[in-house]
Amino acid sequence: MANHCFNGISFYGKNLTKIKKLIREAIEVNINHGWLPDFIDANKLRYAHYLFDVEIISESKESISINCWTKWSPPIEELELLCRQLKVNCICSYEESGMGIYGQSEYNFETDTTTDVYLDDDDINRGQYD
Repeated sequence: MANHCFNGISFYGKNLTKIKKLIREAIEVNINHGWLPDFIDANKLRYAHYLFDVEIISESKESISINCWTKWSPPIEELELLCRQLKVNCICSYEESGMGIYGQSEYNFETDTTTDVYLDDDDINRGQYD
């Protein structure tokens, strides 16, 4: 079984109609399968991070926040493709404690850039266990 990465994702922008519709589709599909929108070709990805157990945490006119799981690592590449297509921004906080992966990525549609801030091995080794 693959390690699981927990993701908290917030989408925001001028028009969230399409992303809200896709999230509801993801919730329906997740009853039986992992989800990616149809316009993302999983064969062209380095590793397809299908979203599992998508759950809406909060929703307003300005944003929608979800929690979901992916296998192995965060869906950074998938979020870039999704946000670019739908013209929205997102922030994804992620953690995969089995491999010591912790961080936060942010995609900005206006600049078409992703910033990923994460803990490296030196950061993790600073922790002391009692």
